[in-house]
Amino acid sequence: MAEFSAFVHDAQVITYQGPDERYQDMEVMFSFNGSDEGWILDPRGAPGSRVIANLTYPDSSFRHQGWVTDDHRLWISRCLELLSVF
Repeated sequence: MAEFSAFVHDAQVITYQGPDERYQDMEVMFSFNGSDEGWILDPRGAPGSRVIANLTYPDSSFRHQGWVTDDHRLWISRCLELLSVF
């Protein structure tokens, strides 16, 4: 897994209520780093947040912003080229 970049262009922190029971009722940060990747992090504690997952996006150059759907099942992100749903 890649190392987390300190640059964050946009982020959303939620109390997770999605389908993955490991993270139920936990604060989770969805981070858009202005590159071809995004991060899901445990934001608690000191710098060097625990990485839950990172996602790379084919054919994109700048992952601008995003959000999690109300049911926490989809992570929608916007880049300059297209709209992606994961």
